[in-house]
Amino acid sequence: MADRVEPTKEQIQWLWEQCGFRHKYGALFQYPEDYLPIQPLPSIDSLEFMGFLFKYAVPKFLEEYGEDATLELLQLYWIQNVILNNLLGKEALALFWAIYKALGGK
Repeated sequence: MADRVEPTKEQIQWLWEQCGFRHKYGALFQYPEDYLPIQPLPSIDSLEFMGFLFKYAVPKFLEEYGEDATLELLQLYWIQNVILNNLLGKEALALFWAIYKALGGK
């Protein structure tokens, strides 16, 4: 199943750029808040990564598609996918793929 596969660096970069991050060089990004220093993003297998998805990617999706679509994304795709496909412990990865696909990532 694709939702178990780790995304490539390019896929991760694409998603964060959709959320207002600017790739600087290597693994360093400028956050949407310009006052923050250029720094690396959290690892996809970290709890911090999940927090970043909820702080930056979910609001971006909400802004683009509205409340109903966002609730559908979170409830019907993300939560059900985690439960039905036994992705417990991989919730951030499942959320990444849900948002990535919904925003048009290839």
